[in-house]
Amino acid sequence: MSSVFLNVGQCGVQLGQAFWTLLQDRVDQDGERHPYATVDGHQRRVLVDTEPKVLANVRKQEQQRKGKKSSSSAAVKNQWAIRDENVLLSRRGRGANWAMGYSKAVEVARRPGGGPALLDDVLESVRREVERCDAFSGFVLTHSLSGGTGSGW
Repeated sequence: MSSVFLNVGQCGVQLGQAFWTLLQDRVDQDGERHPYATVDGHQRRVLVDTEPKVLANVRKQEQQRKGKKSSSSAAVKNQWAIRDENVLLSRRGRGANWAMGYSKAVEVARRPGGGPALLDDVLESVRREVERCDAFSGFVLTHSLSGGTGSGW
């Protein structure tokens, strides 16, 4: 059974990061591959935010964790890696405003340059992760309810 984790907004990304850190520490002690990771060792996780600050912090923590691993095995190096295409962000925050989070999540307008809206990118990343699952069982969604990006989802 496979679940896809969707972490939305600052609150959701930070909660998701705390969960994955605890899970990684436990797996590091056991030395086994966990079912929340794909066969190639990547996390089944999509991170979405409208500000780069929190996502940059997650990337920094991931790089520090990789630096601590001293194995030459490719499977171990990829263990718990976040796929680059699953880290999605918009360039402007929502400022703890539920209405802005909601309106930007469902906007149909295109980005400058003709790219798809953030919601289209999120749906595509989620679709790819679901297709990587052998037996998809559902989603685990972490987000804020009180304001900002995650509250509008």
